Amino acid sequence: MNKILSITMILGCAALFTACAGEEEDLFDKSAAERLNEMSSIYSQRLEAQPAGWAMQYYPTDDEDGYLILADFNADHSVKVAMNNAFTGNKYKEDESVWDVITDNGPVLSFNTYNELLHIFSDPSDTYGGETGTGIGGDYEFVIVDAPEDASYMMLKGKKRGTYTLLTPLEEGTDFETYLSDVITFQNTYLSASAPNKLFLIKHGTETIQGQTFKFNLNAASNGRRAMVTPEGLDEITYGILYPFLVTKRGGKFYIRFRDFVAVNDGETVREFMYDDERDIFVGTDNEQCTIESEVPVAFMLKTINGNQRWAWQRSSTMSDKMKGIYDNMYNGFRAANLNLLDASFALNQGQLVMRVRSREKSSTNNTLFLYEMTADGEDLNIAFKGASTEGAQKMMDSIAGLAEFLQTFNGKYHVTPATTQFNMSQLRLTSAADAELWVETKLSSQ
Repeated sequence: MNKILSITMILGCAALFTACAGEEEDLFDKSAAERLNEMSSIYSQRLEAQPAGWAMQYYPTDDEDGYLILADFNADHSVKVAMNNAFTGNKYKEDESVWDVITDNGPVLSFNTYNELLHIFSDPSDTYGGETGTGIGGDYEFVIVDAPEDASYMMLKGKKRGTYTLLTPLEEGTDFETYLSDVITFQNTYLSASAPNKLFLIKHGTETIQGQTFKFNLNAASNGRRAMVTPEGLDEITYGILYPFLVTKRGGKFYIRFRDFVAVNDGETVREFMYDDERDIFVGTDNEQCTIESEVPVAFMLKTINGNQRWAWQRSSTMSDKMKGIYDNMYNGFRAANLNLLDASFALNQGQLVMRVRSREKSSTNNTLFLYEMTADGEDLNIAFKGASTEGAQKMMDSIAGLAEFLQTFNGKYHVTPATTQFNMSQLRLTSAADAELWVETKLSSQ
């Protein structure tokens, strides 16, 4: 009986071993080289599958700014590459070369013939910057780190430098030159180097952090390429961290994506923001509690006036028909007095808020001052006309037709809003709270 049992157990174990061996053999029915070739073929198909091509967010090294490159990979292994940046003389340029997904310890996207644009970054000479022997130091071969089946993106890693490059598909029908032009126009409007106002990255309060709001200055965001992120109230030199970023466009929306995750609270980060054109604000795509905003317009206006700058407008400024009628009436009054009206502006004069009305008589310029007071009322501005500053100013107000009406127009509550966007408040619109048809756009100027 024992012998029969032993034989039965041995046969059972042998059968089990045979079954397991068969399963193991299925796992390795292809060699590593065959599997790698298969993956290379799949990734090649995914690159080709996007009819309009891809947007590459390319960072040559950890020390370099990023560059937006467009690439269209074709089934014949030709690739069209396009850029519009400092390396192309800030003009649109494109070039064609050859690409392939090669096998080298994993699938590697290689631009394996010379491309006039892409190979700028890996040129070892110092023609385009950097040092002789290394140049800018970028890559032209990239390990494919992640390429999901839906081809919604592709993550690459520089073979030499190890910096990451994100590829996102372009919408069908995208024209490369138009796309890059749209991105540049957006950057110049919303991230202008000449914008006078500060930008902030704000982590709004939630219940998990007891309603606390975290605020960071983005002091260098206006160069369109990088931002110095510093916690509000702390020293930038000691606590600021530089975050390069790039702007792209997809689905009709514009996006800012930082190269690295930005820490906004213990364990919380944000990396990408979408511009919400209805709210004129950037909202985090990976953390909706995070936004990029600017200063409150009314506070910014008062701050700049107190900083000895002025807000001016003239006959050619953008204004409502009703305001233009009032301004033109005054303008004609000056002409009747043989004076040429140049402009009007709110400014400080010896610590007193005034409206300066500037006119010219032959070769001399007259600055006539009228007294005002301004106070913030939430996001609005209370403006109070207090009269002429001198007897001469009173005489002008009494004698120039239309001047008194113009001065009294700015006497009451005004809404203060950006003329274009809160991200560039070089121009602000003043709209009467009592009459929405009464508004003018003023421009920030030095004294």
